[in-house]
Amino acid sequence: MLGLKYIKARPTTYLMAFKQGKAVREGAGLSLLYYAPTTNLVAVPIGSREAPFIFEKVTADFQTVRVQGQVSYRIADPAKAAARLNFALKPDAVTYESDDPTRVPLRIVAAVEVLVQNIVQGTTLTEAIRGSAQLADGVTVGLKRHAEILSLGLEVLSVAVLAVKPSPETARALEAQAREGFLKVADDAVFARRNSAVEQERAIKESELDTEIAVEQKKRAIRETQMDAEASVRRKKHELRQADSKIVVLFFTGNGCPIARQCISKIRSLRSKFTKQGVIFWMVDSNLADDRQSIAQEAKEFGVGSIPILMDEKQALARALGIKRTAGQNT
Repeated sequence: MLGLKYIKARPTTYLMAFKQGKAVREGAGLSLLYYAPTTNLVAVPIGSREAPFIFEKVTADFQTVRVQGQVSYRIADPAKAAARLNFALKPDAVTYESDDPTRVPLRIVAAVEVLVQNIVQGTTLTEAIRGSAQLADGVTVGLKRHAEILSLGLEVLSVAVLAVKPSPETARALEAQAREGFLKVADDAVFARRNSAVEQERAIKESELDTEIAVEQKKRAIRETQMDAEASVRRKKHELRQADSKIVVLFFTGNGCPIARQCISKIRSLRSKFTKQGVIFWMVDSNLADDRQSIAQEAKEFGVGSIPILMDEKQALARALGIKRTAGQNT
């Protein structure tokens, strides 16, 4: 039949057939037979699309930045879009009667530009360069609330800000500033490392000095001990010389020595026997663990009696005479 045609729309195209101003058939991917003289076809693309954009805007500190990105969108309400824009097809059922369909991305980009300008004007250059994600979020929220976007039945899927770049001169200045910051950090690290080395060297020298002082103090203590020992020997020798006798018997003992304890009675006997002949008997305690009180207690317990006990506190007399054991051990 003359004028009868067939059309099959793609799944991403919402096809509407109008007769006398009323939609008689409509749907996504619709296929139908229609009578061309009395039917008008409207095809609204409902698939997702991308609209790239690039703007130059001025920041709050009067620096020019270039913002580059893209918006992903789709026509979610074909009826609204067809009511605001002309999506009618020519009689060939292929091309559009007007350029309204090509103006959809332009309108979106225009709305994006206004939103980007409002956001960038409220930020500094550094904030704008570092805040591409925040800028994308702000534009997304703004588009979803934009009256014209809503009236066209559009749905914003995503907004991506790919780059926020300053002018070449500003970029060089920022690079120089960052480079100076890196160099300063490096200089600080070198200074800290050198300062640490100096501190470590100072600590080593202080340790060496402390060691030398400790060694000198030890040497001094040894010298003082030797001097005390020599003085003690001199005193002991002086006491022995003062004894009014030609012969002096020294009996070396120590608290707790069993052999020395057994010899006490023998020493008393010898002393009684030879005292009239001018022989003097002395007991010498060179045990470093003994003190005056314990020596007196030992003498009282084992009946030393009137035999004098010489306390060799630092073993000076024992070393001077080459004594290495108590009386019982030397026998």
